[in-house]
Amino acid sequence: MPFVQILLIATLSNFLIGTIVATTQAGVKLDSYKVDTSTITISGLSSGAIMAMQYHVAFSEQIRGAGILAGVPYACTRDGAYAIVPCLDFPEETDIPAILDFISQQATINNIDHPSNISGDTVFIFHGLLDHRIKPHNAVLVKDIYAHFNASIKTELTLEAAHGFPTNDYGGACDQYSPETQFINNCSYHSVFETLNHLYNQTLQYPTGSELLTPLISYDQVEFGSVAAMMDSIGYVYVPTVCGLESEDKQPCKFHVVFHGCQQYRGNIGEIYVTKTGYLEVAEKNGIVLIFPQVINSTDNPNGCWDWWGFNDENFPNSFSVIKTGRQMKAVNEMVQRVAFCEDNCSMTGTRTQFSIVTIIILTLLSASVILFVC
Repeated sequence: MPFVQILLIATLSNFLIGTIVATTQAGVKLDSYKVDTSTITISGLSSGAIMAMQYHVAFSEQIRGAGILAGVPYACTRDGAYAIVPCLDFPEETDIPAILDFISQQATINNIDHPSNISGDTVFIFHGLLDHRIKPHNAVLVKDIYAHFNASIKTELTLEAAHGFPTNDYGGACDQYSPETQFINNCSYHSVFETLNHLYNQTLQYPTGSELLTPLISYDQVEFGSVAAMMDSIGYVYVPTVCGLESEDKQPCKFHVVFHGCQQYRGNIGEIYVTKTGYLEVAEKNGIVLIFPQVINSTDNPNGCWDWWGFNDENFPNSFSVIKTGRQMKAVNEMVQRVAFCEDNCSMTGTRTQFSIVTIIILTLLSASVILFVC
């Protein structure tokens, strides 16, 4: 069989398998909860950190704080996927004035909210000194962008940590790149508490470790357009005891969105990122509703990263994944709207995307099958 045919069949098979996996399982419908809409914050690691910054900049009217753990600056790959390696490995070459101009331009044409909304927002930036996957100088650039818009910034850039999620009690050695522990590192440092405590203006209580956790809920992401967005059929929501629909406590809860990193998606490691990073204990102790949206891997995204270089956008290789209409951005926003802004018994805000086999084949043929090892 000719090589081109073999490659086409392999590519099509990969896409079909990913699509089938993404649509065969279903969770419950995502509920609305009584949350204080002035407390919506986000955080993430690696590609999840990049997604968190993308979402914060694009939806700055909605978001009040962001935790950026080992990320790169907003829109670093705005001109195409070729910029991935320079963004990761040569941050000193990143043109911050050009990024600021891009932000201004996108706000002018309403592709993102006006960046003046970022003024006063709380931002926590973490980057390990021993991170060789995403070079630490990226944290300085992220800080420069946020400082330009007068955010309230706190950093932790002194820990001798490799690329991974730093915890106080789980994972591999802090100074080692640890795929065997799902890129979670025991650094004797509670990065979740440090991040969220800054995002919520030093008002949180440190978890004791004895918190009785409520059951983790799997929710349906398909209704939010997860198939087109190359996201999983299922995401996770954690609702603390005081925030449940049956709770008699009438005080609104806080709301935080968590983005996993590359290779940390549900289809690869199950619930480990959700349950072992420390988010649930901090949320239970402090009344914070959490959602953990999930992506899948694909031919163009073999490591299951969030889209920060435009692989999931119809304009690929020119990235529009960083604006409001980016497929993953739009899907997550509809989840946020459901949880925080929707009235009881609200109608579905998302759109369930149906794909015929012909559509799948066409999309596959149009897909740029670039194997990218990004983190």
